[in-house]
Amino acid sequence: RGGGGADVKGQANGVHAANANKSNGLQPPTAKATVISSEQHFRKSLTPSPPSAKSTGIPLLRGKGVCTACALLSKTRVSPTSYVMRFKLPTSNHVLGLPTGNHLMLSAIIDNERVCTPYTPIHGDERKGFMELLIKVYPNGCMTSHLDRLKVGDTIDVWGPKGHFEYFKNGRLSIHKGSTRRVKRIGFVVGGTGITPAFQVIRAVLQDADDPTECWLLYANTSEEEVLLRSELDKLQSEHPQRFKRWYTIGGKDRPPGWGFSQGRVNDWMMSVFLPPPSPDTIICVCGPDGFVSDTCLPLLTDAIGHNEDNVVVL
Repeated sequence: RGGGGADVKGQANGVHAANANKSNGLQPPTAKATVISSEQHFRKSLTPSPPSAKSTGIPLLRGKGVCTACALLSKTRVSPTSYVMRFKLPTSNHVLGLPTGNHLMLSAIIDNERVCTPYTPIHGDERKGFMELLIKVYPNGCMTSHLDRLKVGDTIDVWGPKGHFEYFKNGRLSIHKGSTRRVKRIGFVVGGTGITPAFQVIRAVLQDADDPTECWLLYANTSEEEVLLRSELDKLQSEHPQRFKRWYTIGGKDRPPGWGFSQGRVNDWMMSVFLPPPSPDTIICVCGPDGFVSDTCLPLLTDAIGHNEDNVVVL
C-alpha cells in the first residue's frame, strides 16, 4: 500500500495488499498493518526463501526468515505530511533484491506488540548500501507515527519480499502468483502514497529501452503540494512521451495559480480520458486509501468504464 497509509494498530489500513482476495469478485486487499500476538510467535513464523537471481549485489530481502535491523540515516521532508526516509543496509554491497511490483515489510514493537506494515521503496537495485522509503505520517497511524519518532541511528526491522503482483519485462507480468500473462498497456489510478508501487513499475518499464509497454497514470491528491514524486514523474513524461502519459487531480475549492491539471475527485470522465480503454491486453492497477479504492475506483472502472474484473488489480 505504497509509502504509508492510515495504519491504525489492530485494524485494517491503506490498500497496498499482500493477499488480495478475489473469491467474491473484485475485492480490495485485506493485508495491511498487522499486529502479531507475540514476539515469540513472530519469530517462530519466520520461513527462509532463496536469494533473488536478478540482484547484482547482495540481496537483503530473503523472505521472513531474514529480518534485518536497518538504521535511519536521514529524513527529508518532501511535503507537509510526508518524508523520504533513508535507511542503511548491512554493507555497501547490499541491495534490496525486491521483485518489481512487490513490497517489503517494516516491523517494530509498538506498545508491547509486534506491528508489520508493507511499504514500497522509491528505487530499485541500482541503489546499493541504503534504501529510501516515501512515508506519509498520519496522526492516528501506528507505524507511521512510530517512524516519525525515529531519530538518526534508530533502527527498524525489515523483511520481505511480499506481494501478489510482479512485473518482469516486455509486458509480461504475474498476478496472484498464478501463470504469467502479457499486456501492451498498464494504467495506474492512485491516490496519495499509493504512487510508490506505481512508480516502481513505471520506472522499470521506462528504463528498459526495449520494452514497448505503455504506462498511463491518473494520480489524485488533496493539494498540489501533496503531489509526491511530481518532479520525477514529470521528467519521465518528458523523456518518454510516447510510452508514458500522466495526469494529476487535486482537491480543494480554490484552484492554485498556474495549475494545468484537473481539480476534484477522480470520476469516470477522467478515467475515460487519462487511462487506457478496456482491452484484453490492458490492465489497470489501483492503489490508495481504502475509500478511494473500494468506493470510487473499483466501481467506476468496472461498472462505468467497462474494464473486466480480471484486468483490474489492487496493489
